Amino acid sequence: MELMYQNVVEMMDRCCEEYADLPMYGAPVDGDYNWMTFRDFAETVAELRGGLDLLGVGVGDRVGVISANMIPWVTMAYATFSAGAVYVPMYPQQHKEEWQYILRDSNCKVLLVASEKLYHEALTWRGEILPELKHVVLLRDSESSEVQTYESLRKMGQQHPVPAQYPDTGALVEIMYTSGTTGNPKGVMLSHRGVLSTVQAGLTSIPFRKGDRTLAFLPWAHIFGQICEVHGLMMFGMSAAMNENLAKLVDELGQVKPTLLFAVPRVYNRIYEKIHLQINNKSPKLYSLFQYGLTCSAKRRHGEKLSLKEALAFKLCDKLFFSKVRARFGNRLRMAYSGGSALNPEVIEFVQNIGITLLEGYGLTEAIVSANAPDVQKTGAVGKPLPGVRVEIDRSVTTANEQDGEIIIHGPTLMLGYHNLPEETASVFTPEGGFRTGDVGNIDEDGFLRITGRVKEIYKLENGKYCVPALVEEALKLSPFINQVMIYGFQKLYNVALIVVEVDALKTHASRNNIAGTLEDWLKDEEILKLYKQELRKYAADFQDYERPKRFHLLTEEWTVDNNLITPTLKLKRNRVEERFQEELAGMY
Repeated sequence: MELMYQNVVEMMDRCCEEYADLPMYGAPVDGDYNWMTFRDFAETVAELRGGLDLLGVGVGDRVGVISANMIPWVTMAYATFSAGAVYVPMYPQQHKEEWQYILRDSNCKVLLVASEKLYHEALTWRGEILPELKHVVLLRDSESSEVQTYESLRKMGQQHPVPAQYPDTGALVEIMYTSGTTGNPKGVMLSHRGVLSTVQAGLTSIPFRKGDRTLAFLPWAHIFGQICEVHGLMMFGMSAAMNENLAKLVDELGQVKPTLLFAVPRVYNRIYEKIHLQINNKSPKLYSLFQYGLTCSAKRRHGEKLSLKEALAFKLCDKLFFSKVRARFGNRLRMAYSGGSALNPEVIEFVQNIGITLLEGYGLTEAIVSANAPDVQKTGAVGKPLPGVRVEIDRSVTTANEQDGEIIIHGPTLMLGYHNLPEETASVFTPEGGFRTGDVGNIDEDGFLRITGRVKEIYKLENGKYCVPALVEEALKLSPFINQVMIYGFQKLYNVALIVVEVDALKTHASRNNIAGTLEDWLKDEEILKLYKQELRKYAADFQDYERPKRFHLLTEEWTVDNNLITPTLKLKRNRVEERFQEELAGMY
Protein backbone atom coordinates (compact mmCIF):
# COMPACT_ATOMS: atom_id res chain seq x y z
CA MET A 1 0.00 0.00 0.00
CA GLU A 2 1.48 3.33 -1.08
CA LEU A 3 1.21 5.93 1.67
CA MET A 4 -0.50 9.28 1.06
CA TYR A 5 1.98 11.03 3.41
CA GLN A 6 5.56 10.30 4.46
CA ASN A 7 5.04 11.25 8.11
CA VAL A 8 2.30 12.61 10.37
CA VAL A 9 3.76 16.13 10.17
CA GLU A 10 3.26 16.23 6.41
CA MET A 11 -0.26 14.87 6.97
CA MET A 12 -0.98 17.70 9.42
CA ASP A 13 0.33 20.38 7.03
CA ARG A 14 -1.69 19.19 4.07
CA CYS A 15 -4.89 18.33 5.94
CA CYS A 16 -4.95 21.56 7.93
CA GLU A 17 -4.63 23.43 4.65
CA GLU A 18 -7.32 21.37 2.92
CA TYR A 19 -9.79 21.50 5.84
CA ALA A 20 -8.70 24.92 7.15
CA ASP A 21 -12.14 26.34 7.99
CA LEU A 22 -13.74 23.14 9.26
CA PRO A 23 -14.24 22.64 13.01
CA MET A 24 -11.77 20.15 14.47
CA TYR A 25 -11.96 19.95 18.29
CA GLY A 26 -14.66 21.37 20.56
CA ALA A 27 -14.15 22.18 24.23
CA PRO A 28 -17.20 22.48 26.52
CA VAL A 29 -17.77 26.08 27.68
CA ASP A 30 -20.87 27.19 29.64
CA GLY A 31 -23.13 24.50 28.25
CA ASP A 32 -21.93 24.89 24.65
CA TYR A 33 -18.77 24.09 22.69
CA ASN A 34 -15.93 26.37 21.63
CA TRP A 35 -14.57 24.95 18.37
CA MET A 36 -10.98 25.04 17.15
CA THR A 37 -10.67 24.90 13.35
CA PHE A 38 -7.97 23.01 11.44
CA ARG A 39 -6.32 26.37 10.69
CA ASP A 40 -6.32 27.27 14.42
CA PHE A 41 -4.84 23.86 15.18
CA ALA A 42 -1.91 24.28 12.76
CA GLU A 43 -1.13 27.77 14.09
CA THR A 44 -1.25 26.60 17.70
CA VAL A 45 1.03 23.64 16.93
CA ALA A 46 3.59 25.97 15.32
CA GLU A 47 3.62 28.22 18.40
CA LEU A 48 3.97 25.28 20.79
CA ARG A 49 6.78 23.85 18.67
CA GLY A 50 8.69 27.10 19.22
CA GLY A 51 8.05 26.80 22.95
CA LEU A 52 9.34 23.21 23.02
CA ASP A 53 12.46 24.32 21.17
CA LEU A 54 13.14 26.85 23.94
CA LEU A 55 12.85 23.98 26.44
CA GLY A 56 15.57 22.16 24.52
CA VAL A 57 13.31 19.60 22.83
CA GLY A 58 14.78 18.43 19.55
CA VAL A 59 14.94 15.42 17.25
CA GLY A 60 14.63 12.13 19.17
CA ASP A 61 13.80 13.71 22.54
CA ARG A 62 10.83 12.37 24.52
CA VAL A 63 7.86 14.34 25.80
CA GLY A 64 5.57 12.60 28.30
CA VAL A 65 1.95 13.49 29.04
CA ILE A 66 -0.30 12.54 31.96
CA SER A 67 -3.76 13.81 31.13
CA ALA A 68 -7.28 12.88 30.15
CA ASN A 69 -8.44 13.95 26.67
CA MET A 70 -8.29 17.71 26.15
CA ILE A 71 -7.32 19.96 23.25
CA PRO A 72 -3.84 20.75 24.70
CA TRP A 73 -3.16 16.96 24.74
CA VAL A 74 -3.44 16.73 20.96
CA THR A 75 -1.88 20.11 20.03
CA MET A 76 1.15 19.23 22.19
CA ALA A 77 1.28 15.80 20.52
CA TYR A 78 1.60 17.33 17.05
CA ALA A 79 3.99 20.02 18.33
CA THR A 80 6.16 17.16 19.61
CA PHE A 81 5.93 15.25 16.31
CA SER A 82 6.79 18.37 14.29
CA ALA A 83 9.82 18.97 16.53
CA GLY A 84 11.05 15.52 15.48
CA ALA A 85 10.51 14.32 19.04
CA VAL A 86 8.63 11.33 20.47
CA TYR A 87 5.36 11.49 22.42
CA VAL A 88 4.85 9.25 25.49
CA PRO A 89 1.21 9.22 26.67
CA MET A 90 0.15 7.95 30.11
CA TYR A 91 -3.19 7.43 31.83
CA PRO A 92 -4.18 9.81 34.65
CA GLN A 93 -5.58 6.77 36.52
CA GLN A 94 -2.19 5.04 36.71
CA HIS A 95 -0.26 4.82 39.94
CA LYS A 96 2.69 7.14 40.62
CA GLU A 97 5.15 4.27 40.50
CA GLU A 98 4.02 3.38 36.97
CA TRP A 99 4.35 7.00 35.80
CA GLN A 100 7.87 7.17 37.18
CA TYR A 101 8.80 3.83 35.62
CA ILE A 102 7.55 4.99 32.19
CA LEU A 103 9.26 8.38 32.42
CA ARG A 104 12.52 6.74 33.46
CA ASP A 105 12.35 3.95 30.85
CA SER A 106 11.58 6.38 28.01
CA ASN A 107 14.03 9.11 29.21
CA CYS A 108 11.44 11.89 29.04
CA LYS A 109 12.92 15.38 28.99
CA VAL A 110 9.58 17.20 29.36
CA LEU A 111 6.43 16.14 31.21
CA LEU A 112 2.98 17.62 30.49
CA VAL A 113 0.33 17.31 33.22
CA ALA A 114 -3.30 18.41 33.59
CA SER A 115 -3.36 18.80 37.38
CA GLU A 116 -1.65 21.58 39.30
CA LYS A 117 -1.22 19.25 42.27
CA LEU A 118 0.60 16.74 40.04
CA TYR A 119 2.62 19.59 38.50
CA HIS A 120 4.13 20.50 41.89
CA GLU A 121 4.71 16.85 42.77
CA ALA A 122 6.37 16.11 39.42
CA LEU A 123 8.82 18.99 39.97
CA THR A 124 10.20 17.03 42.95
CA TRP A 125 10.88 14.00 40.73
CA ARG A 126 13.57 15.86 38.79
CA GLY A 127 17.12 15.02 39.74
CA GLU A 128 17.61 11.85 41.76
CA ILE A 129 14.33 10.11 40.85
CA LEU A 130 14.25 11.13 37.17
CA PRO A 131 17.63 12.57 36.12
CA GLU A 132 16.54 13.07 32.47
CA LEU A 133 13.42 15.09 33.34
CA LYS A 134 14.17 18.83 32.93
CA HIS A 135 10.77 20.56 32.62
CA VAL A 136 7.17 20.13 33.74
CA VAL A 137 4.36 22.01 31.97
CA LEU A 138 0.80 22.44 33.25
CA LEU A 139 -1.78 22.03 30.48
CA ARG A 140 -4.23 24.36 32.25
CA ASP A 141 -4.09 27.94 33.52
CA SER A 142 -2.68 28.76 36.94
CA GLU A 143 -3.04 31.73 39.27
CA SER A 144 0.66 31.47 40.07
CA SER A 145 3.04 33.21 37.68
CA GLU A 146 5.76 30.75 38.74
CA VAL A 147 3.94 27.80 37.19
CA GLN A 148 5.00 27.01 33.62
CA THR A 149 1.73 26.61 31.74
CA TYR A 150 0.55 25.63 28.28
CA GLU A 151 -0.33 29.26 27.49
CA SER A 152 3.01 30.58 28.69
CA LEU A 153 4.78 27.98 26.53
CA ARG A 154 2.64 29.01 23.57
CA LYS A 155 3.43 32.72 24.08
CA MET A 156 7.13 31.93 24.30
CA GLY A 157 6.87 30.08 21.00
CA GLN A 158 5.10 32.97 19.28
CA GLN A 159 8.29 35.00 19.71
CA HIS A 160 10.51 32.09 18.67
CA PRO A 161 9.28 30.46 15.44
CA VAL A 162 11.14 27.31 14.33
CA PRO A 163 10.64 25.23 11.19
CA ALA A 164 8.93 21.84 11.38
CA GLN A 165 10.95 18.63 11.17
CA TYR A 166 9.82 15.97 8.67
CA PRO A 167 11.05 12.60 9.97
CA ASP A 168 11.68 9.51 7.86
CA THR A 169 8.64 7.27 7.39
CA GLY A 170 10.20 4.54 9.51
CA ALA A 171 11.20 6.88 12.36
CA LEU A 172 9.84 6.52 15.88
CA VAL A 173 6.84 8.79 16.51
CA GLU A 174 5.50 7.53 19.83
CA ILE A 175 6.13 5.11 22.67
CA MET A 176 2.79 3.84 23.92
CA TYR A 177 3.03 1.82 27.11
CA THR A 178 0.63 -1.11 27.44
CA SER A 179 -1.20 -1.04 30.74
CA GLY A 180 -0.19 -4.66 31.30
CA THR A 181 -2.13 -7.22 33.35
CA THR A 182 1.17 -8.46 34.81
CA GLY A 183 4.52 -6.81 35.53
CA ASN A 184 5.74 -3.41 34.39
CA PRO A 185 4.19 -1.65 31.38
CA LYS A 186 5.92 -2.39 28.07
CA GLY A 187 6.76 0.51 25.78
CA VAL A 188 5.41 -0.21 22.31
CA MET A 189 7.46 1.74 19.75
CA LEU A 190 5.26 3.07 16.94
CA SER A 191 6.58 4.50 13.69
CA HIS A 192 5.16 7.14 11.36
CA ARG A 193 4.67 4.33 8.82
CA GLY A 194 2.73 2.21 11.31
CA VAL A 195 0.38 5.02 12.30
CA LEU A 196 -0.23 6.23 8.74
CA SER A 197 -0.68 2.70 7.37
CA THR A 198 -3.29 1.97 10.03
CA VAL A 199 -5.30 5.13 9.41
CA GLN A 200 -5.09 4.86 5.63
CA ALA A 201 -6.07 1.17 5.68
CA GLY A 202 -9.03 2.11 7.85
CA LEU A 203 -10.26 4.44 5.14
CA THR A 204 -10.50 1.58 2.64
CA SER A 205 -12.61 -0.49 5.07
CA ILE A 206 -14.71 2.10 6.87
CA PRO A 207 -16.44 4.95 5.03
CA PHE A 208 -15.39 7.94 7.11
CA ARG A 209 -16.58 11.24 5.66
CA LYS A 210 -15.31 14.80 5.75
CA GLY A 211 -17.36 16.60 8.38
CA ASP A 212 -18.14 13.49 10.45
CA ARG A 213 -18.35 14.21 14.17
CA THR A 214 -17.75 12.16 17.31
CA LEU A 215 -17.84 12.68 21.07
CA ALA A 216 -14.38 11.81 22.39
CA PHE A 217 -14.38 9.89 25.65
CA LEU A 218 -12.03 6.98 24.87
CA PRO A 219 -8.60 7.76 26.35
CA TRP A 220 -6.09 8.86 23.73
CA ALA A 221 -3.37 7.09 25.68
CA HIS A 222 -5.01 3.94 24.21
CA ILE A 223 -4.31 3.02 20.58
CA PHE A 224 -7.99 2.69 19.56
CA GLY A 225 -9.01 6.17 20.71
CA GLN A 226 -5.88 7.81 19.38
CA ILE A 227 -5.97 6.25 15.91
CA CYS A 228 -9.63 7.18 15.43
CA GLU A 229 -9.92 10.56 17.15
CA VAL A 230 -6.45 12.04 16.69
CA HIS A 231 -4.77 10.78 13.51
CA GLY A 232 -7.90 9.49 11.75
CA LEU A 233 -9.74 12.70 12.52
CA MET A 234 -6.87 14.67 10.99
CA MET A 235 -6.64 12.59 7.80
CA PHE A 236 -10.36 12.59 7.05
CA GLY A 237 -11.36 16.13 8.09
CA MET A 238 -13.60 15.06 10.97
CA SER A 239 -14.32 16.73 14.32
CA ALA A 240 -14.56 15.68 17.97
CA ALA A 241 -16.23 17.28 20.96
CA MET A 242 -14.43 16.70 24.25
CA ASN A 243 -16.23 14.75 26.96
CA GLU A 244 -14.75 15.81 30.31
CA ASN A 245 -17.22 13.99 32.55
CA LEU A 246 -18.56 10.51 31.78
CA ALA A 247 -21.56 11.19 34.01
CA LYS A 248 -22.70 13.77 31.43
CA LEU A 249 -22.09 11.49 28.44
CA VAL A 250 -25.74 10.82 27.57
CA ASP A 251 -26.68 14.53 27.74
CA GLU A 252 -23.67 15.48 25.63
CA LEU A 253 -24.51 12.88 22.98
CA GLY A 254 -27.86 14.59 22.49
CA GLN A 255 -26.15 17.97 22.27
CA VAL A 256 -23.20 17.06 20.03
CA LYS A 257 -25.29 14.81 17.73
CA PRO A 258 -22.36 12.65 16.61
CA THR A 259 -22.35 10.80 13.30
CA LEU A 260 -19.70 8.37 14.60
CA LEU A 261 -19.10 6.86 18.02
CA PHE A 262 -16.01 5.00 19.21
CA ALA A 263 -16.33 3.02 22.44
CA VAL A 264 -15.23 -0.14 24.23
CA PRO A 265 -17.52 -3.16 24.84
CA ARG A 266 -18.29 -2.08 28.40
CA VAL A 267 -20.19 0.98 27.07
CA TYR A 268 -22.35 -1.09 24.71
CA ASN A 269 -22.87 -3.75 27.39
CA ARG A 270 -24.19 -1.03 29.71
CA ILE A 271 -26.59 0.21 27.05
CA TYR A 272 -27.85 -3.35 26.55
CA GLU A 273 -28.28 -4.02 30.28
CA LYS A 274 -29.91 -0.71 31.18
CA ILE A 275 -32.45 -0.67 28.37
CA HIS A 276 -33.52 -4.25 29.09
CA LEU A 277 -33.74 -3.58 32.83
CA GLN A 278 -35.62 -0.27 32.49
CA ILE A 279 -38.31 -1.69 30.21
CA ASN A 280 -38.67 -4.89 32.24
CA ASN A 281 -39.07 -2.84 35.44
CA LYS A 282 -41.81 -0.73 33.85
CA SER A 283 -43.98 -3.63 32.76
CA PRO A 284 -43.46 -7.30 31.89
CA LYS A 285 -46.06 -6.89 29.08
CA LEU A 286 -44.16 -3.96 27.57
CA TYR A 287 -40.97 -6.00 27.85
CA SER A 288 -42.55 -8.89 25.92
CA LEU A 289 -43.57 -6.44 23.18
CA PHE A 290 -40.04 -5.00 23.17
CA GLN A 291 -38.52 -8.47 22.76
CA TYR A 292 -40.94 -9.31 19.95
CA GLY A 293 -40.09 -6.01 18.25
CA LEU A 294 -36.39 -6.88 18.37
CA THR A 295 -37.14 -10.23 16.72
CA CYS A 296 -39.12 -8.50 13.96
CA SER A 297 -36.33 -5.97 13.46
CA ALA A 298 -33.77 -8.77 13.12
CA LYS A 299 -35.88 -10.45 10.42
CA ARG A 300 -36.24 -7.13 8.63
CA ARG A 301 -32.49 -6.46 8.76
CA HIS A 302 -31.71 -9.88 7.33
CA GLY A 303 -34.02 -9.30 4.37
CA GLU A 304 -36.82 -11.62 5.48
CA LYS A 305 -40.40 -10.63 4.67
CA LEU A 306 -42.48 -9.59 7.68
CA SER A 307 -46.09 -10.61 8.17
CA LEU A 308 -48.64 -7.85 8.72
CA LYS A 309 -48.57 -8.55 12.47
CA GLU A 310 -44.76 -8.40 12.53
CA ALA A 311 -44.63 -5.21 10.45
CA LEU A 312 -47.10 -3.49 12.78
CA ALA A 313 -45.20 -4.71 15.86
CA PHE A 314 -41.91 -3.40 14.46
CA LYS A 315 -43.48 -0.01 13.65
CA LEU A 316 -44.97 0.25 17.15
CA CYS A 317 -41.73 -0.78 18.88
CA ASP A 318 -39.72 1.62 16.75
CA LYS A 319 -41.99 4.44 17.90
CA LEU A 320 -42.17 3.38 21.57
CA PHE A 321 -38.59 2.20 22.14
CA PHE A 322 -36.05 2.18 19.31
CA SER A 323 -36.49 5.78 18.11
CA LYS A 324 -36.13 7.05 21.70
CA VAL A 325 -32.82 5.24 22.10
CA ARG A 326 -31.57 6.70 18.80
CA ALA A 327 -32.70 10.14 19.96
CA ARG A 328 -30.51 9.82 23.06
CA PHE A 329 -27.57 9.51 20.67
CA GLY A 330 -28.59 12.68 18.84
CA ASN A 331 -30.48 11.09 15.91
CA ARG A 332 -27.50 11.45 13.53
CA LEU A 333 -25.45 8.41 14.51
CA ARG A 334 -24.46 6.70 11.26
CA MET A 335 -22.05 4.15 12.71
CA ALA A 336 -20.74 3.02 16.09
CA TYR A 337 -17.48 1.14 16.55
CA SER A 338 -16.27 -1.18 19.28
CA GLY A 339 -12.67 -2.09 20.01
CA GLY A 340 -10.33 -2.91 22.87
CA SER A 341 -11.73 -6.39 23.61
CA ALA A 342 -14.32 -8.86 22.38
CA LEU A 343 -17.94 -7.71 22.16
CA ASN A 344 -20.71 -10.24 22.75
CA PRO A 345 -22.56 -10.99 19.46
CA GLU A 346 -25.89 -10.68 21.30
CA VAL A 347 -25.06 -7.05 22.14
CA ILE A 348 -24.10 -6.32 18.52
CA GLU A 349 -27.40 -7.78 17.28
CA PHE A 350 -29.33 -5.79 19.87
CA VAL A 351 -27.77 -2.44 18.92
CA GLN A 352 -28.22 -3.19 15.20
CA ASN A 353 -31.88 -4.12 15.83
CA ILE A 354 -32.66 -0.76 17.45
CA GLY A 355 -31.39 0.92 14.29
CA ILE A 356 -27.73 1.77 14.96
CA THR A 357 -24.98 0.21 12.83
CA LEU A 358 -22.44 -1.27 15.27
CA LEU A 359 -19.16 -2.59 13.89
CA GLU A 360 -16.38 -4.44 15.65
CA GLY A 361 -12.67 -4.30 14.89
CA TYR A 362 -9.55 -5.91 16.30
CA GLY A 363 -6.08 -4.75 17.12
CA LEU A 364 -3.47 -4.36 19.80
CA THR A 365 -1.16 -1.50 20.67
CA GLU A 366 1.44 -3.46 18.70
CA ALA A 367 -0.67 -3.68 15.50
CA ILE A 368 -4.16 -2.84 14.25
CA VAL A 369 -5.39 -5.88 12.36
CA SER A 370 -8.96 -6.00 11.07
CA ALA A 371 -12.34 -4.29 10.97
CA ASN A 372 -15.89 -4.96 9.90
CA ALA A 373 -17.37 -2.52 7.38
CA PRO A 374 -21.03 -1.57 6.89
CA ASP A 375 -21.30 -3.58 3.66
CA VAL A 376 -18.83 -6.34 4.62
CA GLN A 377 -19.57 -7.47 8.15
CA LYS A 378 -20.31 -10.57 10.16
CA THR A 379 -21.62 -10.63 13.72
CA GLY A 380 -19.27 -12.53 16.03
CA ALA A 381 -16.25 -11.81 13.82
CA VAL A 382 -13.85 -8.86 14.02
CA GLY A 383 -13.84 -8.29 10.28
CA LYS A 384 -11.45 -9.05 7.46
CA PRO A 385 -7.75 -8.09 7.69
CA LEU A 386 -7.02 -4.48 6.69
CA PRO A 387 -5.33 -3.86 3.33
CA GLY A 388 -1.66 -4.76 3.55
CA VAL A 389 -2.18 -6.91 6.66
CA ARG A 390 -1.77 -10.69 6.46
CA VAL A 391 -3.06 -12.96 9.23
CA GLU A 392 -1.58 -16.39 9.91
CA ILE A 393 -3.06 -18.95 12.36
CA ASP A 394 -0.45 -21.00 14.23
CA ARG A 395 -2.22 -24.24 15.17
CA SER A 396 0.85 -25.66 16.91
CA VAL A 397 -0.19 -23.62 19.97
CA THR A 398 -2.43 -25.44 22.46
CA THR A 399 -6.02 -24.20 22.25
CA ALA A 400 -9.48 -25.35 23.33
CA ASN A 401 -10.65 -26.02 19.73
CA GLU A 402 -8.73 -27.69 16.92
CA GLN A 403 -9.64 -25.03 14.33
CA ASP A 404 -8.11 -22.32 16.54
CA GLY A 405 -4.54 -21.19 16.83
CA GLU A 406 -2.44 -18.21 17.83
CA ILE A 407 -2.99 -15.19 15.58
CA ILE A 408 0.20 -13.99 13.87
CA ILE A 409 0.24 -10.64 12.06
CA HIS A 410 2.32 -9.48 9.09
CA GLY A 411 2.21 -6.01 7.56
CA PRO A 412 3.03 -2.30 7.78
CA THR A 413 0.87 -1.58 10.86
CA LEU A 414 3.30 -3.50 13.11
CA MET A 415 5.25 -1.86 15.93
CA LEU A 416 9.01 -1.43 15.74
CA GLY A 417 9.45 -3.39 18.96
CA TYR A 418 9.37 -3.00 22.76
CA HIS A 419 11.47 -0.15 24.15
CA ASN A 420 14.58 -1.35 26.01
CA LEU A 421 13.34 -4.98 25.83
CA PRO A 422 15.30 -6.65 22.98
CA GLU A 423 14.77 -10.20 24.28
CA GLU A 424 11.03 -9.71 24.69
CA THR A 425 10.85 -8.12 21.24
CA ALA A 426 12.67 -11.11 19.74
CA SER A 427 10.32 -13.54 21.49
CA VAL A 428 7.15 -12.09 19.90
CA PHE A 429 8.45 -11.96 16.31
CA THR A 430 8.69 -15.05 14.12
CA PRO A 431 11.75 -15.61 11.88
CA GLU A 432 9.59 -14.37 8.96
CA GLY A 433 8.81 -11.09 10.76
CA GLY A 434 5.30 -11.96 11.94
CA PHE A 435 4.05 -10.69 15.29
CA ARG A 436 2.67 -13.23 17.77
CA THR A 437 -0.39 -11.51 19.24
CA GLY A 438 -1.01 -13.92 22.13
CA ASP A 439 -4.62 -14.03 20.97
CA VAL A 440 -6.33 -17.22 19.87
CA GLY A 441 -8.72 -17.37 16.92
CA ASN A 442 -9.47 -18.62 13.43
CA ILE A 443 -10.35 -17.40 9.95
CA ASP A 444 -13.69 -18.67 8.67
CA GLU A 445 -14.61 -19.79 5.15
CA ASP A 446 -15.51 -16.19 4.16
CA GLY A 447 -12.18 -14.74 5.30
CA PHE A 448 -13.47 -13.18 8.54
CA LEU A 449 -11.27 -13.30 11.62
CA ARG A 450 -12.74 -14.58 14.88
CA ILE A 451 -11.14 -14.14 18.32
CA THR A 452 -11.77 -16.93 20.82
CA GLY A 453 -9.41 -16.17 23.72
CA ARG A 454 -5.91 -15.46 24.97
CA VAL A 455 -3.13 -18.05 24.86
CA LYS A 456 -2.10 -17.29 28.46
CA GLU A 457 -5.68 -17.43 29.78
CA ILE A 458 -6.62 -20.85 28.41
CA TYR A 459 -6.34 -23.49 31.13
CA LYS A 460 -7.07 -27.17 31.66
CA LEU A 461 -9.49 -28.54 34.25
CA GLU A 462 -8.66 -31.62 36.30
CA ASN A 463 -10.64 -33.72 33.80
CA GLY A 464 -8.40 -32.60 30.92
CA LYS A 465 -10.94 -30.26 29.30
CA TYR A 466 -9.70 -26.87 28.10
CA CYS A 467 -11.52 -23.68 29.17
CA VAL A 468 -11.50 -20.14 27.72
CA PRO A 469 -12.72 -18.03 30.68
CA ALA A 470 -13.11 -14.72 28.83
CA LEU A 471 -15.86 -16.06 26.56
CA VAL A 472 -17.94 -17.26 29.52
CA GLU A 473 -17.31 -13.99 31.36
CA GLU A 474 -18.50 -11.86 28.43
CA ALA A 475 -21.71 -13.88 28.24
CA LEU A 476 -22.37 -13.62 31.99
CA LYS A 477 -21.81 -9.85 31.97
CA LEU A 478 -24.98 -9.49 29.88
CA SER A 479 -26.96 -10.23 33.05
CA PRO A 480 -28.32 -6.97 34.48
CA PHE A 481 -27.39 -8.28 37.94
CA ILE A 482 -23.69 -8.87 37.15
CA ASN A 483 -21.28 -5.93 36.99
CA GLN A 484 -17.99 -7.85 36.76
CA VAL A 485 -17.09 -11.52 36.84
CA MET A 486 -14.03 -13.77 36.79
CA ILE A 487 -14.14 -17.48 35.95
CA TYR A 488 -11.55 -19.63 37.72
CA GLY A 489 -10.73 -23.35 37.55
CA PHE A 490 -7.09 -23.99 36.62
CA GLN A 491 -6.37 -27.68 37.39
CA LYS A 492 -9.59 -27.86 39.43
CA LEU A 493 -12.49 -30.31 39.13
CA TYR A 494 -14.88 -27.57 37.95
CA ASN A 495 -15.14 -23.84 37.25
CA VAL A 496 -16.29 -21.28 39.81
CA ALA A 497 -17.13 -17.58 39.51
CA LEU A 498 -16.31 -14.45 41.49
CA ILE A 499 -19.15 -12.01 40.81
CA VAL A 500 -19.26 -8.28 41.53
CA VAL A 501 -22.98 -7.55 41.78
CA GLU A 502 -24.76 -4.72 39.94
CA VAL A 503 -25.90 -2.87 43.06
CA ASP A 504 -28.70 -0.76 41.56
CA ALA A 505 -30.32 -3.74 39.87
CA LEU A 506 -30.06 -5.75 43.08
CA LYS A 507 -31.64 -2.94 45.11
CA THR A 508 -34.58 -2.78 42.70
CA HIS A 509 -35.02 -6.56 42.84
CA ALA A 510 -34.88 -6.63 46.65
CA SER A 511 -37.42 -3.81 46.89
CA ARG A 512 -39.85 -5.42 44.44
CA ASN A 513 -39.61 -8.76 46.22
CA ASN A 514 -39.74 -7.36 49.79
CA ILE A 515 -36.30 -8.68 50.72
CA ALA A 516 -35.22 -6.89 53.88
CA GLY A 517 -31.78 -6.10 55.27
CA THR A 518 -28.60 -4.44 54.03
CA LEU A 519 -26.63 -5.06 50.86
CA GLU A 520 -24.35 -7.43 52.74
CA ASP A 521 -27.39 -9.31 54.08
CA TRP A 522 -28.72 -9.76 50.55
CA LEU A 523 -25.55 -11.53 49.42
CA LYS A 524 -26.38 -14.36 51.85
CA ASP A 525 -30.15 -14.34 51.26
CA GLU A 526 -31.53 -17.58 49.79
CA GLU A 527 -33.74 -15.72 47.30
CA ILE A 528 -30.80 -13.64 46.05
CA LEU A 529 -28.57 -16.71 45.76
CA LYS A 530 -31.34 -18.45 43.84
CA LEU A 531 -31.58 -15.42 41.52
CA TYR A 532 -27.85 -15.61 40.71
CA LYS A 533 -28.02 -19.35 40.09
CA GLN A 534 -30.76 -18.66 37.54
CA GLU A 535 -28.72 -15.87 35.93
CA LEU A 536 -25.66 -18.12 35.59
CA ARG A 537 -27.80 -20.89 34.10
CA LYS A 538 -29.48 -18.49 31.67
CA TYR A 539 -26.46 -16.56 30.40
CA ALA A 540 -24.06 -19.53 30.24
CA ALA A 541 -26.61 -21.78 28.54
CA ASP A 542 -24.69 -21.86 25.24
CA PHE A 543 -21.54 -23.27 26.82
CA GLN A 544 -20.58 -26.85 27.58
CA ASP A 545 -21.47 -28.12 31.04
CA TYR A 546 -17.82 -28.29 32.11
CA GLU A 547 -17.32 -24.62 31.12
CA ARG A 548 -20.17 -23.28 33.26
CA PRO A 549 -19.35 -22.24 36.84
CA LYS A 550 -20.72 -24.72 39.39
CA ARG A 551 -20.39 -22.36 42.35
CA PHE A 552 -20.08 -18.62 42.82
CA HIS A 553 -19.21 -16.00 45.41
CA LEU A 554 -20.85 -12.55 45.43
CA LEU A 555 -18.87 -9.34 46.03
CA THR A 556 -19.92 -5.70 46.32
CA GLU A 557 -16.63 -3.81 45.84
CA GLU A 558 -16.07 -2.95 42.18
CA TRP A 559 -12.75 -3.92 40.60
CA THR A 560 -11.05 -0.67 39.62
CA VAL A 561 -7.71 0.82 38.61
CA ASP A 562 -7.41 2.30 42.11
CA ASN A 563 -7.59 -1.09 43.83
CA ASN A 564 -5.25 -2.48 41.14
CA LEU A 565 -7.64 -5.20 39.93
CA ILE A 566 -8.14 -3.89 36.38
CA THR A 567 -5.94 -1.92 33.98
CA PRO A 568 -6.76 1.62 32.75
CA THR A 569 -8.11 -0.08 29.61
CA LEU A 570 -10.50 -2.11 31.80
CA LYS A 571 -8.72 -5.45 31.34
CA LEU A 572 -8.91 -7.84 34.29
CA LYS A 573 -5.69 -8.44 36.25
CA ARG A 574 -6.45 -12.12 36.89
CA ASN A 575 -3.42 -12.80 39.03
CA ARG A 576 -4.27 -9.81 41.27
CA VAL A 577 -7.89 -10.90 41.61
CA GLU A 578 -6.84 -14.48 42.40
CA GLU A 579 -4.36 -13.20 44.99
CA ARG A 580 -6.85 -10.80 46.59
CA PHE A 581 -9.69 -13.35 46.80
CA GLN A 582 -7.74 -16.58 47.31
CA GLU A 583 -9.75 -17.40 50.46
CA GLU A 584 -13.08 -16.95 48.67
CA LEU A 585 -11.88 -19.04 45.71
CA ALA A 586 -10.63 -21.83 47.97
CA GLY A 587 -13.95 -21.81 49.82
CA MET A 588 -15.83 -22.80 46.66
CA TYR A 589 -13.96 -26.12 46.36
